[in-house]
Amino acid sequence: MKVTNTQFKCRKCHFLPIRHRIEYKICLLVYKSLNNDTPGYMADMVQKRKPTAKCLRVDTDATRLEEVHSTCNYKATERAFSVAAPKMWNRLPEQIRNLETLSSFKKSLKTCLFRMAYDC
Repeated sequence: MKVTNTQFKCRKCHFLPIRHRIEYKICLLVYKSLNNDTPGYMADMVQKRKPTAKCLRVDTDATRLEEVHSTCNYKATERAFSVAAPKMWNRLPEQIRNLETLSSFKKSLKTCLFRMAYDC
């Protein structure tokens, strides 16, 4: 992949690309929702996953969210917070989802997304 001068400068200044910046904001909202730091309507859009008896493997990760599968084929539906947020949250490593303080979560999340963006 060819790196442009702008990409080099963004990486040097530790700027996240727009797509990753959006993911940062959404994951931050999920974190705050799970820690009762957002209005009730936001917290209602994300639900922790309930373990089912049908699971073939043992899954002890209580930080995963219930993913909402959209029934429409519209791109806008996939971008809705209630659909996109659980998918993004569940892609994060478990150690980041388990962090207890907001400041440590923000720092670890940005580091993780930065590494994903720039393949560090």
